[in-house]
Amino acid sequence: MIATTSTRGSALRTEYRADIDGLRAVAVLSVLAFHGFPTKVRGGFIGVDIFFVISGFLISSIIFNALNAQRFSYVEFYMRRIRRIFPALLAVLVVCLIAGWFLLLPDEYKDLGAQVAAGAGFAANLLFWSQGGYFATDAAVTPLLHLWSLGIEEQFYLLWPLLLALLYRWARGHLPLILSMLLLASLAINVLSVYPHPTAAFYLPMARFWELMSGALLAYLTLQRDAAGSESERSSAAQRAPSQAGGAAQAWVAVRAWCGVALIVAALWLIDANSVFPGWWALLPVLGTVLLITSPTAWLNRVVLSNRVVVFIGLISYPLYLWHWALLAIMRTRLYEIGAEAPRAWRLGALALSFVLAWLTYELIEKPIRFGARKSFRPALVLLTMMACVGLAGLAVDRSDGVAVRYPAVIRPLAAYQYHAQRAQYDALLAANDCFIDPLRTGIVHVGTECVDQDDGIKKLVVLWGDSHAASLYAGLQALQNRSGDFRLAQFTMGACPPLLGQQLAEPVGCKSFNDAVFEKIRTLNADTVLLEADWWYYRAGAAHFADLIHLQETVQRLKASGVRRVVVFGNLPVWQIAQPKVAVKVWLDTHALPERTQAYFNEESRRADARVRAAVANSDAVFVSPISVLCDDSGCLLTTDRTQWTPLAFDSAHLTRAGSIYLVALVAAEIWDGGALPHAPVRQAGLSQR
Repeated sequence: MIATTSTRGSALRTEYRADIDGLRAVAVLSVLAFHGFPTKVRGGFIGVDIFFVISGFLISSIIFNALNAQRFSYVEFYMRRIRRIFPALLAVLVVCLIAGWFLLLPDEYKDLGAQVAAGAGFAANLLFWSQGGYFATDAAVTPLLHLWSLGIEEQFYLLWPLLLALLYRWARGHLPLILSMLLLASLAINVLSVYPHPTAAFYLPMARFWELMSGALLAYLTLQRDAAGSESERSSAAQRAPSQAGGAAQAWVAVRAWCGVALIVAALWLIDANSVFPGWWALLPVLGTVLLITSPTAWLNRVVLSNRVVVFIGLISYPLYLWHWALLAIMRTRLYEIGAEAPRAWRLGALALSFVLAWLTYELIEKPIRFGARKSFRPALVLLTMMACVGLAGLAVDRSDGVAVRYPAVIRPLAAYQYHAQRAQYDALLAANDCFIDPLRTGIVHVGTECVDQDDGIKKLVVLWGDSHAASLYAGLQALQNRSGDFRLAQFTMGACPPLLGQQLAEPVGCKSFNDAVFEKIRTLNADTVLLEADWWYYRAGAAHFADLIHLQETVQRLKASGVRRVVVFGNLPVWQIAQPKVAVKVWLDTHALPERTQAYFNEESRRADARVRAAVANSDAVFVSPISVLCDDSGCLLTTDRTQWTPLAFDSAHLTRAGSIYLVALVAAEIWDGGALPHAPVRQAGLSQR
């Protein structure tokens, strides 16, 4: 949401328009409905685009009025911005930091600290651009995700007053043309970047400035029209009855208003999280808002948007926007697993509480600071100092691994584990030459020889083929290779790409060609043994990346026909509903004990996926290995490879740590490689079957 400056009570007064506060209410209610009920109001996030236009119109109107009167002051402008934006934002940031201390695990609190620091510096959009998309899975548990829009707005207003002042001085006669060119340039950046770089188009300011400039250009044209004395469309006519305006002109105003509503409703109905947004789609809410702003005398504006209840919601829309998402995200993080939605009653309760907090913030914090002692610099300086302190506090939380010292020593390593291991482990996979390909990061899909051990003419070749779950087995296979010395090792793995010949997935685009190339490379290398592994649960029926396991049997058959002596198919790794280190911490918080195994937070669907893989290769000449049967029993699944150090098996919901990979491969070594005696410890063979 955008923290727009109301014309009510501004130092340079323009005529107050209740319908614009009503339009704010439409925008914020759309966003709240989307965040609370995303499957019901799928396009509600376009409320932010409505706010962008309103903000550009109101703020630019104030700037133009001041420039026309030759009374514009940069100091006064930014002082008023601070008094408008900072009070409610400070309240939300401070409450989030305090609540996070008690409610969030260290990794969650660390992320919150980074969000607070970025939010205090109005750079949240840049932070979230570097981390992923607005509609990513973990977005629902990112408490300050919504501050991205505030970042774009304030970045715009760092440049906009200076630019307008220069244009007024040196190119005032060409101002409409220059503003139109800048608007079209930003729109072009948006449209041209949204397909190849959708996250950048969503978060980066240059792809979004055109929406604020749409309101700014409208403000300039409105003021020019008023100055020219076009009385029938003056903004002061907002209070005038329709009969006072010419019949034809009033009919045209009504048509504009209804067209504006139609465009906004169409945006809410047609746009959803799967739309390529903003792009051309953003024109719907932007043009709809422009049309409504230009129709102050329309019945819709005078009666519906100017309704007292609607106007009240518009007046508290800024703190309402700030509170609602923070409450929803922290609730989801603390009470419910990622991917599971909170009950409807809980969401309704969070939204109701956000209304109460917004009203209290507006009455007790915003109004006294914003409208009191307007000529004094002291409130702005105090607010600026407080914001700097809060930003530093957020940075300290981030740098301290979410203040893991809050937890007892026995649980602290697990509580802080994800920070220094999860991302490092994943990045290590990417850094290992080109052994693991992440098409989302590299955009490169090829099969080379970088991860194929050199052929000494004696040792046979074992090939690891699959997705990122397969890649997480690589460390264990290397350890087995070092102990055995009997085989060479090769790895061909690609993110989100199961090792299935003949399967065309929508994403990643290069998966089929990658698998075809891997198969040809295996034939060329005369591989002795091929290991196939994937997160089979991820490709289940009904999922966006559905893969038919009938192709698994076909893949085994083609490998055997090509001369591969032994094909080993791994079933599903144990999948948790949340990151496995978090499972251990949550179990400890519930029981104050760390069991070796647990059933808590285990994803039972992964067990069923494992059974489907077993059935798919039942009639093929392949060895089936079930990691779930090896690592789990009736009491639950293993949480650690070592009870003295409490090293987790997985660094996220399923991908194995290096220790976990070595541990699992050692358990199933005889099934993987049968070329000779292996110097590994005796292991339990439960869950293994040769078909």
